[in-house]
Amino acid sequence: MTTIIILSLAGLFSMIVGLFKVNEKLVLGLLIVALLAGAGVLFSDWDSKYTYFNDMVYFDNYAIAFSIALILVTLIIFLLSEIHFQQVKEYVTEQYALVIFSLIGMIIIVSFDHLAMLFVGIEIMSIPLYILAGSNKKELASNEASLKYFLMGSFATGLLLMGITLIYGATDSFHLEKIASSIVSNKDLVKDPVMIGGLLLVLIGLGFKVSAAPFHFWAPDVYQGSPTWVTSFMSTAVKVAGFAAFFRLFHVCFMPLSEVWIGIVSVLAAITITIGG
Repeated sequence: MTTIIILSLAGLFSMIVGLFKVNEKLVLGLLIVALLAGAGVLFSDWDSKYTYFNDMVYFDNYAIAFSIALILVTLIIFLLSEIHFQQVKEYVTEQYALVIFSLIGMIIIVSFDHLAMLFVGIEIMSIPLYILAGSNKKELASNEASLKYFLMGSFATGLLLMGITLIYGATDSFHLEKIASSIVSNKDLVKDPVMIGGLLLVLIGLGFKVSAAPFHFWAPDVYQGSPTWVTSFMSTAVKVAGFAAFFRLFHVCFMPLSEVWIGIVSVLAAITITIGG
């Protein structure tokens, strides 16, 4: 939680100083320090387990490891994007802030223990990315990328929310372990169309977020139209967060229903590697 607070303050600082003529390199240096501090706090909590917001967020070694990885990827993206910002020289600190806010959403995604927090984390991650995809405002391809990403992301979010609603209706809980316990204790849920429908909708929604085939058709246009450093960020950090959330959700929550989804996921993986690639 301390890491999220540090990054939030860093993002707000970067956004506010955009109103003034502050040296971008100074802001970048402070953001790098904040990222390293956040990673250090997480590393110091290794082998510890913490829950926040009434057990809606759960930091264990799994969440800590992925959070540190995401912070390091973001740090590398910042360092590599400096050349780009030397050429652009517009709204630099604001774009830094959007990346930090998106990173906060990713950390929530990999540490969620409640389906509502999964939704909140995805939205905190995605909304800044919609803006960053269109940050090159003078390029038509960048504007197109932003619009397509926003429309497809909103559509996927709607499917995900509907799936979460159906799962709650079938199990009367949003907490992952309680949902798993309900499935184990009530064998009828394995064949319940409401439960199966919710699971499939969540699978489709997450499939859009990680651009798994056949839900990948938005990715080529968005990756091509977005600035190169934004594409790098989306194709690395966003994917890491998406797959980490996917594994956490299906391993903890839906493992009792593995006979339903393992075959589907295997097919999605195969066609993503071949047709999607």
